[in-house]
Parts: sequence; structure tokens; C-alpha cells
Amino acid sequence: VVEVARRRYGLGTRTQACVVVDRVGSGLGNQDPGLLRVLVPALRRHYPGLVGAIYVAPVNPVFFVVWQIASLLLDEDTRDRVHLLTGDYTQALLEVIPPDVLPANLGGTRTASDFDPV
Repeated sequence: VVEVARRRYGLGTRTQACVVVDRVGSGLGNQDPGLLRVLVPALRRHYPGLVGAIYVAPVNPVFFVVWQIASLLLDEDTRDRVHLLTGDYTQALLEVIPPDVLPANLGGTRTASDFDPV
């Protein structure tokens, strides 16, 4: 999928990906910021320039505290790319992502049938 996006959209050269981690409905049993701690450096190492920003929404206080600790293991540039959203996260997402590319459950207008299967 990444290689197709690189060829089709210039991902990593002309444009960067914006990753949205949808945590709607997540509970205390799945507070796993460790995934980001592993995923972000792997993407940066193997696909430099690919990821411009990562938005995680909604974030509860437990996730936020765990992330604060886990993020100490990341370099500053990587930490600066990760944005934890609380409160009215849909409005925050719409400030950086056009509604026609953001899924409806995150405040956008795009439905599942609108997505390109690549």
C-alpha cells in the first residue's frame, strides 16, 4: 500500500501522510501508546519523509499520562509530530484535515465507500 501511494501520490517526496489514530470507543483496557513508540520510528527509519503528522483522538487522561512517559524514549522531532487531541477533537482535526478526506465518525464527510482501496 505504501509503495502504491508513493508512486500514485508522490508520498514521501511531493507530499506527506497525515495519520489519524481513531480511539473512539477505546477504554482503559487498550491504552497502548507503546504502539506509537514503535510505529513512528519504524516509519521514519524505513520511509523517511512519509509521515508529516500523527493525530490521536480522543485521548483520555490515562492515555495522556502513559504517552508522556513513553514519549521520553523518542527524539524531539518525532514527539513534535504526534498530537494528542482531547475535548472537541473533531474541530481540531477539521482545522488540519479537509472534511472530504476525514471519515464521518471523526467529523468529516467521507464514508467507507468513498475510500480508495489502493
